[in-house]
Amino acid sequence: MELAVRALSTGTNDPYTAINAVQEVAPGIVTAVSRPVPGDTVVVDGVPRFSYRTIGPAEIVDMPFDQIRPHISGQVEVAEALIDLAARIEAATIHSSIEDLARQHVNLVVEQFRRDDPVDRDLKRVEDYAAKRLTFTSEG
Repeated sequence: MELAVRALSTGTNDPYTAINAVQEVAPGIVTAVSRPVPGDTVVVDGVPRFSYRTIGPAEIVDMPFDQIRPHISGQVEVAEALIDLAARIEAATIHSSIEDLARQHVNLVVEQFRRDDPVDRDLKRVEDYAAKRLTFTSEG
């Protein structure tokens, strides 16, 4: 995600690198949300030996959206890449809470894009894309 954020900086302005970064993390996130949450305790011979903190699917899903979304200013293709990621997550997850989270992230992407005062054509393009890719209800 750091690579995507750096690519979106005003000094670099390389949205295609940001899109590639989103596409590169997608398979790992999709795999994580398509499996049950792992246990957090090591048991040896029926005796719990130690517990550890696991990273849950919500935390994994939040990371790319929360880190990249604030930097998408006017970048239609990057907004679409995040929307695609959310759609893949929504389709792959076995957790209903993650389906809801994916939809929330799409709404946040659209809201962030809108806040950056894009031209009407670009805003419509992002809103229409979001409406087509997910089964969410826009709150705009």
